Amino acid sequence: MKVIKKEGFRLPYVGKTKFIELTRNGVDYKGGLFFIRDFNKLERVKEILSEILNDEIVFTQTCFMCGSMFLCASCEHNNVCQSRDLPLYCICEECSSKTNSYEKYVEKSARMLSV
Repeated sequence: MKVIKKEGFRLPYVGKTKFIELTRNGVDYKGGLFFIRDFNKLERVKEILSEILNDEIVFTQTCFMCGSMFLCASCEHNNVCQSRDLPLYCICEECSSKTNSYEKYVEKSARMLSV
């Protein structure tokens, strides 16, 4: 299993055909790193990356509260989550187990939205 970070990842030489296929499916390349620009074709991107790396691909989640990275497989809500294995923000187990975690989440969201 290969773990891919949404902030950017390196790949071995992929060749012109695979490079074009990646870019047409929402992946950009800048400064030696590939990164996902468009999440609408994420399943296809996972297939292409899996072909290139000859391995299963999973994406890290970034905790909205503390910024730590974790895998969906470690989450207790993995079986029912609607955004499982999408490189998005989520809340890690440590932050969600703290008291007042929902209130802290709402507070941080409001600060980010300047409400």
